[in-house]
Amino acid sequence: MTRTHLRGAAITAAVLMLQACGGGGVQDSITPPTPPVDTTKTPVVQRTSLSVRVAIDGADAETARQAQVTGAGVTVRLVRTGASEPVRELIADTDGVVEFRDLLEGLYEVTVARELSVDERNRLTSLDDRDINLLAGGSRIVVSPPTAATLQVSLTASRRGSLAISEMYAWIPVVGQTFYQYAQYIEVANLADTTVYLDGVLLVRTYPQQHAGFPESGYCSDFATFRTDSSALWVSQIYRYPGTGREYPLRPGQFTVWAMDAINHGAFIAGAPDLSRAQFEEIGGPADVDNPAAVKMVRLTKGSDVVTHGYPMVDERITALVLPIARDTLGLERRPVSPSSNVPVWRIPRGAVLDVAALASTIAAYTGTGAYRGGYRYCEPFTSTAHDRAFGQWIDSRENRAIRRRSLGATASGVPILQRTRTSARDFELAEPLRRSLNR
Repeated sequence: MTRTHLRGAAITAAVLMLQACGGGGVQDSITPPTPPVDTTKTPVVQRTSLSVRVAIDGADAETARQAQVTGAGVTVRLVRTGASEPVRELIADTDGVVEFRDLLEGLYEVTVARELSVDERNRLTSLDDRDINLLAGGSRIVVSPPTAATLQVSLTASRRGSLAISEMYAWIPVVGQTFYQYAQYIEVANLADTTVYLDGVLLVRTYPQQHAGFPESGYCSDFATFRTDSSALWVSQIYRYPGTGREYPLRPGQFTVWAMDAINHGAFIAGAPDLSRAQFEEIGGPADVDNPAAVKMVRLTKGSDVVTHGYPMVDERITALVLPIARDTLGLERRPVSPSSNVPVWRIPRGAVLDVAALASTIAAYTGTGAYRGGYRYCEPFTSTAHDRAFGQWIDSRENRAIRRRSLGATASGVPILQRTRTSARDFELAEPLRRSLNR
């Protein structure tokens, strides 16, 4: 290599050196190092508040006035559904108002109960009101930060009435890849002071328009008209107690059980209830001869949402007791489940409804492969507040527990007083099965 070539090479190297060091008029293209992220800081999560005002339901305003009860001083209970958070409780101020702060986004359940003292009950002038032990109510609301939310909860007097759904049971263990769902039952009580005859009384169930199923189902929008109808319940399952008028009496304070299958289920599944002494059972057909003593119910409707004998699951539904009513007086309509099919539903006038239990399971949906996927997304509102103000959570139907209407004591003659405020979220509780009837 010649001296000229060596000199050129040296100059080239010098230029490259200058460029690399930011010299020679060339900008430095090297990205400066990113400062380290402080992972010890907790990300900021938006929160908001909920103001709840407690008022007296207009229908019970005179009762509350006589008892001298207002929304002041009541305990308001708040829980975020689907979350493992502690229950919050606050005492309402003199205006019946509480404010819950620092709330995350979510669906919240608000319930209130105000028990009446002996002195307050003695102030009631109507004999029909003397069995009132408390005023209670509840509602549900979606809270979305940063917007503050407000809600009014109306307190309703708990009255005995006559027939009432006192307990329901739907423990459904999974055996391999199969449900054992035959131990379900519904217990009914006579809370009146006179004998009631079950003959002709209807026990009705909604089609599951009350929940949205999987997100792709579209149930909420399809069935909104039926869910929010305050004048009637729309049902697809109608059963009738048999008899011609006075064949099946239920004495004051007496309970009766309607089983899906009136046998001892403990012989097949450990811990399952013994329903062999149930007074009524699903129709079952002529082949169902395992318990001839159990009176067969009469089914007035047909549907696809049934299991085995034709009995619908007791969770995720609204169940109601109805006065005897002729089928030809019910209005039959059809609603779309999919573009290619219709489901018949029957209109039960609100005035014929004796009692309602609105309960929803939090159990995830079964895939048929021994596993569960997702969870049900319930429609809001679950039903019109004319029927039930806030549906009760079934908790988890895999638990061997019953859902029982709360007890408020008994009358002087021993007839039980069960809580009935048209607020299933407050009226029902978990309990051991059949402690008030077959196992007492």
